[in-house]
Amino acid sequence: YNTVFDYAKLGKLDVLIVVFSSFYLYMGETKEQFFDRFADLTIPIIIVGDEYKDCISVNSDNSDGIRKCMEHLIKKHGCKKIAYLGGPKENNRDAKERLAAYLNVMEENGFEVNDGMIEYGDYSANAAPLFGKLLDNNPDIEAVVCANDTMALAGYEECKKRGRIPGVDIAITGFDNIAEAKSYVPSLTTVEQNSYDLGYMAMKKAVEKLIVDRME
Repeated sequence: YNTVFDYAKLGKLDVLIVVFSSFYLYMGETKEQFFDRFADLTIPIIIVGDEYKDCISVNSDNSDGIRKCMEHLIKKHGCKKIAYLGGPKENNRDAKERLAAYLNVMEENGFEVNDGMIEYGDYSANAAPLFGKLLDNNPDIEAVVCANDTMALAGYEECKKRGRIPGVDIAITGFDNIAEAKSYVPSLTTVEQNSYDLGYMAMKKAVEKLIVDRME
């Protein structure tokens, strides 16, 4: 139902806030194709969770979040063989920054990374088979860092099928701190991404931009 976005062009808006990171996976079009539909608008566009050309961006600190997960696994649990289940390879800022942080920390600690230690999901529960591939390709794996909680919890389910216990046989971390993360046993170690603060900052930037434009 992508036509819903066309109504944004008819609403006589002062500013448009696009939470691009939440829906781009399901749109069936590229970032360029999506934003081209707004090319004729003369209003400011605020993007949450990504960036595009001259639009104003609001993003989480992806690098620091993944780094903290990695350091927790390395310093507290002594993990060295750490695999990574990331987001989409292309067209997603969050996925790229989180992957880069994983690779940087592994390199800084002198830990090996090969192609079989990384898989790319779509931030959904469909990532369970990819988690399984990581287990198959790395029999001695100690931990899997996941780029979001939904994929991490899919990893819990994949471990359950294989008779492996998260937190005992293998460590798993996520990113987002969704409500379900606390309900699993053991509860998921994750990075909190505060969606309220992201929304607040987007609205704050929108108001500031409008004030500046009207003063000019």
